Amino acid sequence: MERIEKARSKMLYNTNKFFNEEFRNAFFQQFCVDNMMREIEYETTEYFILKFNQNVSRWLPVYNKLYETSLLELDKLKSYSRESARTGDRETNASGKSTSESNNKNVFDDTPENRLTNTDYATTITVDEGSGSGTTSSNGKEVYSENYAESGYNVPQAELILKYRETLMDVVGQFSDTVSRTLFLKIY
Repeated sequence: MERIEKARSKMLYNTNKFFNEEFRNAFFQQFCVDNMMREIEYETTEYFILKFNQNVSRWLPVYNKLYETSLLELDKLKSYSRESARTGDRETNASGKSTSESNNKNVFDDTPENRLTNTDYATTITVDEGSGSGTTSSNGKEVYSENYAESGYNVPQAELILKYRETLMDVVGQFSDTVSRTLFLKIY
């Protein structure tokens, strides 16, 4: 491990910005272990280190993103998730005005055979006259907030597990292999 630490400080340029230090350490350790016994393709170690850093710089943005997505926490058994939220307020104003008038005349006669056309011969006469008016108004404010969340699966869970397994990848190992591709002699 000491030798790997010493080699990293001499080989890996600081201009290579890894996603985090853990990724940097894992990559360099994997690279050293995989290529420990291989013969470099270049005449000098300086040229080898230059080409090594060139390969790292070229592929690092891609593998940083792959490494970042491998760290995401996802629910593997969900095939969909929907959320929505809505808030707002409404104001209402209402007003009304009403007026009414009434004139009623009730005539009562004790003798039914005398149908009176004149009000002078009635037993009881009641005259009702009235009028009224009114005004109403109302103001209101309604505040509402709605939240909706739904998640689940619409395919068999075994199928979701198989799809998840297909996406698993060794990002550090792939990065090490990609960088190593042109740095060492190929003996067939």
